[in-house]
Amino acid sequence: MEAFRAVTCALRDRYLPYHEGRLMWRKEQIDYNLKLPPWLCQPYVREPPNEHMHNVEEGSPRKRKYEDEDGNEISRKRSKKLKRIARRPNKATSAPKRSSDRCHDCPNPLGFKCEYKLCRQCCRTKCYVENLDCTGHRNLTKTRRQIAKEYEAKRKDIQNVI
Repeated sequence: MEAFRAVTCALRDRYLPYHEGRLMWRKEQIDYNLKLPPWLCQPYVREPPNEHMHNVEEGSPRKRKYEDEDGNEISRKRSKKLKRIARRPNKATSAPKRSSDRCHDCPNPLGFKCEYKLCRQCCRTKCYVENLDCTGHRNLTKTRRQIAKEYEAKRKDIQNVI
C-alpha cells in the first residue's frame, strides 16, 4: 500500500503545477487520446442498451456459414475435408481397408503382412511350434532362440576358461 501511495503522490506532484495554472499544458506533449488533461479522471460512459443492441446487429461480424455443393449447412471440419478431397480426388486412402478374410483356424481376421496368412494368435503358435519368424507380426521366435543359444555357448566358454 505504501508503494501505491508513493506513486499517487509522485503523479500529484508532477501535474499539480499544471492544474493550479502555474504552467501551461500543451496537448502536443502527450500521445494519449484524452478529452481532459491527464490529471483529471476520465469517465467511461456506456451507451444505452438499445443503442448497443442496434450497433451489434449492424456492425458485428457474423459467423461464417459453411455449405456443401447442394447448399446444405455443414461444419467447418467437413468443409475442409471436402476441399481436401476436391484437390486430390484420385488419392488413395492412407489406411488399407479391412478385408473379410478370416483365419482358417479361428474367426479372427488375417494379418495384412503375415507371411503365413494367419491371425496374430495362430501365427504366434505356429512360429513357436515350428521355430519360425514372422516379420509381419514382429514375432521373431527363431531369431531369439538363436541369440539365446549363442549367448549360452559364450557363457559356457567363459566358465570353461575360468
